[in-house]
Amino acid sequence: MQKLTCDYLVVGAGAASLAFIDTLLIELPEAKVILVDKHEAPGGHWIDAYDFVRLHQPSLLYGVSSKQMEGNWLYCLLKGFTLPWNHRATKAQILSYFKSLVNGWVGKGMMEYYSLCKYDFHAKKDDIHSFSSLDGKVKFTVKVKVKLVNATLMEPIIPSLHPVTFPVEEGITISSPNDVFHMKNINTWFRNNERRFLVMGCGKTGVDTICYLQREKGVDPDHITWIIPNDVWYLKRGNGGGMPSDYGRTLLEFDGDKDKSSLALEERGIFLRLDENIMPTRFRFPIVGIEELVLMRKVRNVIRRGRVTSISLQNNYAVNNKSHDILVQFDSEQSSLILSSTNENIIVNCTCPGPFNGINPKDIFVSNNEMNLLTIFAPPVTLSVSCLGLLEAARMKGTLNLDFARNLFAAESKIKTVESPKISENEILKGIFRPINRNSLTSKTEFFDSIRLLGVFLALANHDSKFSFDWMKGNRLSILHYPVGAKAHIYEDLQTILEKKKVLELSIEEERGIELLCNKLACLEGK
Repeated sequence: MQKLTCDYLVVGAGAASLAFIDTLLIELPEAKVILVDKHEAPGGHWIDAYDFVRLHQPSLLYGVSSKQMEGNWLYCLLKGFTLPWNHRATKAQILSYFKSLVNGWVGKGMMEYYSLCKYDFHAKKDDIHSFSSLDGKVKFTVKVKVKLVNATLMEPIIPSLHPVTFPVEEGITISSPNDVFHMKNINTWFRNNERRFLVMGCGKTGVDTICYLQREKGVDPDHITWIIPNDVWYLKRGNGGGMPSDYGRTLLEFDGDKDKSSLALEERGIFLRLDENIMPTRFRFPIVGIEELVLMRKVRNVIRRGRVTSISLQNNYAVNNKSHDILVQFDSEQSSLILSSTNENIIVNCTCPGPFNGINPKDIFVSNNEMNLLTIFAPPVTLSVSCLGLLEAARMKGTLNLDFARNLFAAESKIKTVESPKISENEILKGIFRPINRNSLTSKTEFFDSIRLLGVFLALANHDSKFSFDWMKGNRLSILHYPVGAKAHIYEDLQTILEKKKVLELSIEEERGIELLCNKLACLEGK
């Protein structure tokens, strides 16, 4: 048993926690942080991801605020033959980047890092917390002076660690993209007419696998069958492509009509779809380039019959050890898919929901001594948690605009005043800073939550909203940091929400809150 002491105990060493810690340590360099993670190195889900994965968005907007992920821009141009804004880090580059960050903090004495350890969420008592090595040989107790920070709630669900949720008959192998990468002699498969791939899922992982099989392994697209449960909208990468925040603003423009908004974004060159004759039903922020779309469209064997519900041998038995056809059944009333036994069928599962993991905590500021790292803006998540790091630091330094926070809390509540002795600072923060529900974006107002939360952040992070805005412009994780003409439009967006309050069905409390934000952020008009 070892006894430790720290200011912040952070559980999870993925992208979210490292972006939070980076901002926290910039603002509070004397803070002592202990980082606990179950993996052997920092990086979170990137450690378990398939080896051919790379960032879908530019490296400029990922990682932490204090260090470029794309590296030196001159090096990118002269050695990598890549424009800095086109750089998309590979898995190896991402893990190396995160490792160097943690090693730097540890080397400076700002952090203690415990890998291959598991935090016990059930053993915490007041300010005393516990974690242990995965083998159980070493146990630690930690006295936490300020806060426990839970960075595990947004951990993506990925195929290599999660089997399919439907029944698969014994004798049928379901592969993950990780397995595909490690398959031997795959370079010769495209010459073998008996081998076929069945790829299940059309999100980022499915797209990556479809492109990888063709581009890197030379698989004939006619030897690939692609199961697409629901067509999705993709964000176009580069060359005029937009940002995730464009969706919320366009929804606002079209009064919350998702189809009209999506078609408008497609016309503006921001959205893409696989088949121009099929209207997608979902958007979960996947990003693809035109060259990837070309490869995706080369796959002609596309199955749109809903979700797979089972995979079995057609006759449920084998005769004389010979292979039998494989039967794939769906949740719709359409016919099953039969994979002929004359082929060697490789079934690849890409159906895991990734960051949409079904976990939906309602609070960021859980209590005076605990907080959750959750999404407050559209992806990528690193800007959201960097902003949370600034808020926590401002809370510690006493620079939060608590007077405005109390007024906003009162406006959005069914009470007229908020007396500080009766309602604590944390209760106010919890009430006005509600995270986005990533798993259920259904109502007219849910997609506008990120607009409201941007306004709350800018109003709350400092008494001077211009200071908060300038901080965000200086953060490399924000598109405002780059000279591309991007603007926040926060004042204008909030005004539009007020103008459309009836269409958006705002409650009286919501309307009062937006009015307060508009008045506070009028100084940012045109920015």
